[in-house]
Amino acid sequence: LIERQQMIRRQTEIEKEKVVAELSALKSQLNPHFLFNTLNNIYSLALKQSKQTAPTVDKLSQILDYLLYRCNDTYVPLEKELHLLDNYLDLQKIRFGDRLVIENRYSADRPYTIAPLLLLSLVENMFKHGVEKTAGTVHLHIEIHAASGELHFTAENPFDSTGPVAEGIGLKNLRKQLDLLYPEKYSLKIGQTADNFVVQLQLRLT
Repeated sequence: LIERQQMIRRQTEIEKEKVVAELSALKSQLNPHFLFNTLNNIYSLALKQSKQTAPTVDKLSQILDYLLYRCNDTYVPLEKELHLLDNYLDLQKIRFGDRLVIENRYSADRPYTIAPLLLLSLVENMFKHGVEKTAGTVHLHIEIHAASGELHFTAENPFDSTGPVAEGIGLKNLRKQLDLLYPEKYSLKIGQTADNFVVQLQLRLT
């Protein structure tokens, strides 16, 4: 009996280590082009002696500080994740200028925790497959509402309708992360209208 309990305990530890390793790998696959493009933007602002240089550096430093040191727990405050999104979107506004129009709304009926970087992965996907691959003015719509223990996330962005619409590696990795941390506690729907790519995530929060 004791040996069986030890075996079960060890198996549980192995599964936990596997989850941690897989989550770490998923985190490392966030879009590296964002950092490269942001540094280029800061360099351009500095050359112009723009007043935006210091605030831009500050937002980037907040993002890096959060990614490196503040989101290593399995679950983090939802409020922190929303602040991360705001900083990310502000930097993208600087990058794309007037070409980018963002409508975003957040609300929560009480404090919640959530697995880190889930929402950032979804928003990054909007830029990678929407903004960067379309021309002209781009309208993005982001809604995040947390109430009664559930989070509802909706993202809409334009896409190149002449090419095939497929689930990229970012969304596939996101599904893996959701399967690990929210088994049977989430719904992820991906679709399209005539003009927009639409992602909807429903998540049972803690």
